[in-house]
Amino acid sequence: MSYRFTDNTLGNMMTTAAVSAVTRQDPRYFVLGEGGFWHRAAYAASRSVVTRGSGGGRRFNVSEIGGNAIAAALSNLYYPPGSHSTSDTIERGGLQVMWDTAANELKEFWLDIRHALHHH
Repeated sequence: MSYRFTDNTLGNMMTTAAVSAVTRQDPRYFVLGEGGFWHRAAYAASRSVVTRGSGGGRRFNVSEIGGNAIAAALSNLYYPPGSHSTSDTIERGGLQVMWDTAANELKEFWLDIRHALHHH
């Protein structure tokens, strides 16, 4: 049985609501939208570890990393016995960060992709 939907939902709740509120971090992704491909791709990937604080300055993204770590630890409550090892838990948290990073990449380049699809 797949628990990925629950993992994703719990991860999103922790990163965009609970932990971001406690740490006073803005969980939104802000599109850079300019510069070369590699510059923009690196920027999008970096947002998993760098975010804006409540004052607008750059801060370590405790919301993303910590929120997904908490969600992964909580997932041991619904995963079957035998899936609760430290490596299993770290893998689940890491997968959530990976999917969130991939979503940042899509957000960064979506307008370019859309433009290319509609003009060819």
